[in-house]
Amino acid sequence: MDQTHIALITCTDAWPRDDDAPLLVQALADQQILAEPAIWDSPEIDWSSYTAAILRSPWDYTERPAEFLATLEQIQLSTKVLNPLAVLRWNIDKHYLDDLAKAGLSVVPTEFVSEVPSSPEQVFPSEGRFVVKPTISSGSRNTAQYGQSERAEARAHLEQLLAAGHQVMVQPYIDSVEDVGETGMVFFLDEFSHGFRKGALLTEGIAPVAGLYAPEAITPREPSPAELELAHRALQITRERCGTDSLLYARVDVLEDSDGQPQLLELELTEPSYFLRTDAASPARAAAAYARALA
Repeated sequence: MDQTHIALITCTDAWPRDDDAPLLVQALADQQILAEPAIWDSPEIDWSSYTAAILRSPWDYTERPAEFLATLEQIQLSTKVLNPLAVLRWNIDKHYLDDLAKAGLSVVPTEFVSEVPSSPEQVFPSEGRFVVKPTISSGSRNTAQYGQSERAEARAHLEQLLAAGHQVMVQPYIDSVEDVGETGMVFFLDEFSHGFRKGALLTEGIAPVAGLYAPEAITPREPSPAELELAHRALQITRERCGTDSLLYARVDVLEDSDGQPQLLELELTEPSYFLRTDAASPARAAAAYARALA
């Protein structure tokens, strides 16, 4: 059997830290698919030599999103890009949360900020803790949590992000993350693969995360029927919105609201960690989905 050759799009600093990569590469090899890392901004890669280029861990794109999308458009002239470029173009900016909310999905309330407000009261919640982060970010980069007594620090953070050319989003800090945690759900070709619990990442009063990603406490978790229903609905809205029949990979992260109901926190369709180590059968499921998508 001939071996299929694919590129797993990454960046120089991320590949050695990508815990999913060795498990995925081995599972793909079992499917007769040779997968190798390809640095997204390298001028030396012949993308036409690959059957497909699949995003894996290009985690530095958040600092150069326009260049990243332009590069993917060029790559697409030579080979198939997955997830589809229309999905990636929509998903890299978290304004997608507004689209999903307008479509009727339960989403963590989000205020988007494109210019410095005359008063913080315009964008910061009047009570409780809250989170400030850029709309284009990954792995909690440039993200911080603030209490009401830290509104000056939050404003300084917001102004710093805006001055650097970012658009900004402000969300209430959902207290359930402290004890219940986030529930993450991973899908391959729109089929549920496995779930996990993610512990709290942000600590009040701590400086924004500056590296490629923040360390995460991940453990296996079986999502509830309500969480799965919300996830499937999010994927359905996305497929309709982006005009695609399927999504090779997706991760849906949710939190419980004050009534114990799931709310979407993030829909990761660009370069999500799969957390394959939380489910022994998940690498094989991922590889089988890749094989079907490439057939």
